[in-house]
Amino acid sequence: MKALIKNKLASSYDRPFKSGVTHLLKALFILAVFIITYESLVPTDSTATINHFDKIVHFGAYFILMALAAFAYPKSRLIYLTGGVIIIGAAIEAAQGLMNLGRSASLGDLLANMLGACFAACICSGYIWLMASRKR
Repeated sequence: MKALIKNKLASSYDRPFKSGVTHLLKALFILAVFIITYESLVPTDSTATINHFDKIVHFGAYFILMALAAFAYPKSRLIYLTGGVIIIGAAIEAAQGLMNLGRSASLGDLLANMLGACFAACICSGYIWLMASRKR
């Protein structure tokens, strides 16, 4: 019994959506990557913001990005998808540090990105486990 669930979670999971919806989710994932990249790299006028509100925005953006990735690519392992989303966040933070756009790389932003992606992966993993256990 445990081996069945372990193999189910380790390899892939059943598609929760039909093929057309999965294609829509892939398009939304790609659009979200472009929007997050654009918004992260567009030059800013360093106006004051609410203290640490941007960390909540980073967390939310990468939470949504990871959730879209998990359902758009149902045959991929969640650990690889999570790593990919974290790499996207790290690359954007590195680009902010290397480019002279009025932005700076922030370890706090990177941590918020990672936490958002990991939290979404945990929730998606729970959903996958729940769906696998319901099919038994």
